[in-house]
Amino acid sequence: MNLTVERIVDLEWNMLLQSAQLQGISVEGDKTIFSDMRFAQFSAWSEKAAESYLTDLNIAATDNRNLILEKNIRALKLLAPEYYDEIKHLLEPVSEQKEALVTEISDMLIEQMEQCYKKYPNVSTGQKLRSSEDTEEMMSVETHQKAEFMTYSETTLEALLEHINELKAKGENLAESILENTIRIYGFESLAAADKAIEERKSVVYEEPDFGCAGGCCPDEGCPGGGCGTR
Repeated sequence: MNLTVERIVDLEWNMLLQSAQLQGISVEGDKTIFSDMRFAQFSAWSEKAAESYLTDLNIAATDNRNLILEKNIRALKLLAPEYYDEIKHLLEPVSEQKEALVTEISDMLIEQMEQCYKKYPNVSTGQKLRSSEDTEEMMSVETHQKAEFMTYSETTLEALLEHINELKAKGENLAESILENTIRIYGFESLAAADKAIEERKSVVYEEPDFGCAGGCCPDEGCPGGGCGTR
């Protein structure tokens, strides 16, 4: 499984580099965090789903398609529909079956994330979950998620849906598993531990230091008024 995920991340990183070059930007310094986040996601998938997505990436690379670039373009459908209409011809057509799978999977994962953030409110990144909350400054999880899922094959989407349902039958959920993997990157043993630690940090009362006077009332000998150093 780890080898499969490593191959996925390597192929995606190469596509990200190509996409960045086309846009004239540099992402070299982002490799570690990109790799960590993608490992956290795909390590929570089933072997079947991960292998299927690896196949998608290999086929895309053979056909000179860049799935990272396609994901970014598809996100524009919700963020900038007029511009999207001008460039959507660059994308592969999407079947009704794929659209239905993307919507079903995304809805399930957003609902799971909402439940997860209610359970562990302090681990929320602050990113909005719903596309209805998109802004020019920040894309929602739903918009990003749907754009990415549109780059998957129907075979991969079906395998992913199967995995989500298998987890659900066991009382588990994929969104929480991915978040659990993510939080471990930052040194926490679990979501519960991370939530508790963040809550404790937030409860620490910050005491402002005394930087002396600021108006000529200081009793310190030799102070000219207007600000002496910390006493």
